[in-house]
Amino acid sequence: DPELVQTFIQNATQIQVGRKVRLNDGRVGEIVFCEQNYPTRPWVKVEESILHLTKERHLHISDIF
Repeated sequence: DPELVQTFIQNATQIQVGRKVRLNDGRVGEIVFCEQNYPTRPWVKVEESILHLTKERHLHISDIF
């Protein structure tokens, strides 16, 4: 059921907002926003920058703390 899957993805990604993550380049940051259309590519705050993983396609989350 596609609607059930979409609901699951939305709920799972909202739990991650505020979580600390490590990116594949070794930097550590915090998830600050998840776009509804791209739930697996959140916005991550690293130091004073916000990285939009939807645009920074070479980056991905390697660990969640």
